Amino acid sequence: MTIFEGKDDLLKYVKLLNKNKIYQTDNLLTAWNFFSNDNPGEIILYEKDGKTIYDVVERLKQTSNLYFAEQRGD
Repeated sequence: MTIFEGKDDLLKYVKLLNKNKIYQTDNLLTAWNFFSNDNPGEIILYEKDGKTIYDVVERLKQTSNLYFAEQRGD
């Protein structure tokens, strides 16, 4: 996640993320750290209660000052 905000407003996002147990780290691990020829990954669309990640984006656009910047393909 990248937050583009003025320095004074950054603290409110840090507090929100920390409240949800999402902490800043210098040792970020992503799914790419675990993929290899011996351990390949696969892509699936996760759905819960009829909702997907795309519904989350739409909900955030409606309920906060967040906006959808771009979607990147393979």
